[in-house]
Amino acid sequence: MMYNVTMARPKRIETEEERKARQAFYVQRWRTENPEKQKLARQRAYNNRKIKAMVMVGGAVCVRCGCDELHALEFNHKNGGGASEHRQNNNTPIVDRILTMKRDVDDLEILCRVCNSLDHLERKLPEIKGRYEVRYMTPIAGEKRRE
Repeated sequence: MMYNVTMARPKRIETEEERKARQAFYVQRWRTENPEKQKLARQRAYNNRKIKAMVMVGGAVCVRCGCDELHALEFNHKNGGGASEHRQNNNTPIVDRILTMKRDVDDLEILCRVCNSLDHLERKLPEIKGRYEVRYMTPIAGEKRRE
């Protein structure tokens, strides 16, 4: 009587480069098939980096009005010059430069978009300084906050 003995096929040993290429192929395919999930994952990663950088500057809250809505918070250059600095650094996000310690945080503060615009106007038009006040109203109980 003969037994049907099947031998296990020997596994092919994969080099590190082949493994990385195979993994990159699957990751790329997943990203192509799931663009919405990929967009959300990138946004979450950026928001986490933004919070860490803001904590290094002084906290994720507007220093003028107290706004704590992450999507509305921005880095303000106390002495101006943020746009030229951004161009000089090949458009590298300030968040990444802060986290890699390539950017000092002494001349930065956190402002919401409204307060940042007002700060810009006050620097351009000194005669309006102190004329406007921004107040942040906390969300009403039961309302959903945007993150």
